[in-house]
Amino acid sequence: MTYFYEKINENGSYRFMAHPGWNYTLQAVTPYGLTNGKSVTPYGEGGTELTLNTYQSRLGISVTEDGLPSGDQWSVTLGSNSNGYQTELSTSQTVLFNVSSVVDNDSYIFSYNYNAFAEGGFNFTSPAGVISATNLSPIVILKAVPATGSITFLESGLPAGDEWSIYFWVTGQTISTTSSGILFTNLPYLGYGYTVISPKGYTSTPQMSSVNLNSNSVTVNITFSKIPPTKYSITFEEKGLPSDTSWGVKFNGTLVSSTTPITFYAVNGTYPFSVPDTMSGKYTYVSSPSSGTILVNGSNQVLTISFNTNYNSCVNLTTPILMANGTYELAEYITAGDRIMTYNYSTGQLQPETVELAYHTPQKGQVAINHFLLIAPDQKVLTSRGYQEAMNLTIGERIYNIFTGHWTRINSLYSRQGTFTMVDFYVLVNHDYVAWFYVMEDKII
Repeated sequence: MTYFYEKINENGSYRFMAHPGWNYTLQAVTPYGLTNGKSVTPYGEGGTELTLNTYQSRLGISVTEDGLPSGDQWSVTLGSNSNGYQTELSTSQTVLFNVSSVVDNDSYIFSYNYNAFAEGGFNFTSPAGVISATNLSPIVILKAVPATGSITFLESGLPAGDEWSIYFWVTGQTISTTSSGILFTNLPYLGYGYTVISPKGYTSTPQMSSVNLNSNSVTVNITFSKIPPTKYSITFEEKGLPSDTSWGVKFNGTLVSSTTPITFYAVNGTYPFSVPDTMSGKYTYVSSPSSGTILVNGSNQVLTISFNTNYNSCVNLTTPILMANGTYELAEYITAGDRIMTYNYSTGQLQPETVELAYHTPQKGQVAINHFLLIAPDQKVLTSRGYQEAMNLTIGERIYNIFTGHWTRINSLYSRQGTFTMVDFYVLVNHDYVAWFYVMEDKII
């Protein structure tokens, strides 16, 4: 052990007084520990120079954030490949690391990598780097600034070239485009409300919502779809039918039957309709109008259909009608689907046909021809002058008799007063039938 030493300069050089030939061991004392020791034996009066090797020690590295809101959590990872890494989480402003250093000439030499992360929508301006220093108390200050990112709105469903827009609530900014995307940039990490402005005739999903920006880039998908055209009601009401009578309307190709008003729905346009005649009991009710078109132009429509039995082309229900098999059946009992005999005016031949419709209707007044043929005043009969209404016939005029093939003279002709149940038929081809022996024109629809 030496008994005397003096400091030569501020760079860490010292002079020791020693006995020549003795062996000495020297070791430097530092605030953080001892350097490695060295042995030396001085000879002669000139002395011996000795350099002490550096020695690893521990020191603290202080990392301080600047700019985070009080209480926000942040973290720092510090280390090196040779010494490993450690991560510190903190809600305070400063994080202290105890790390290995190298002591050399009263300096602490170190080199460590760091990576810092701020939460709560902030970023550090220098989030990663290397801490290299030769001082005893290294301090690193990390500047925190609000994090920013971008929000991209991507649309689907629109035809190419259609314009759409996004309105940002916070900024009051509206961006429009005819392309598929809209980009908002340099936005702080926050939640943003927005409204989608759709082109005419389209709606979007979503129409109004919000999006949280919590990363560098967020994408919001907007789906557009066509708004269905507005449909308006077309209501058909009836008058003239007995209560609880089923009737029908064929609107634009769709037939609906009901005992109440009938309603259809359609967009703007012109549509055809038809109303079939309706049976109630033995009576057939004729519709008016029976067909037509209806215009829908931005409003609901109501159309009243009148039904009545006041048509006169018919024969008395007690009139015998010639059937297809050659027998006779009273007009009262013939219904749709029955086969009756008709007369082909062009060929002069009888032809069987199917009854499509049978009409029963009350009739005020009728005409009696030769006392037994009872028909409505405007029922047409085949005469030598062609088909003529009964009210226009005269005594002595001739009507065609299918059995004799001759023209029969009218010997008696008069009107009968009162209300009578009359019947008429509808057939597709010849549009006539045989009552008694005479040819009657059917009800042509």
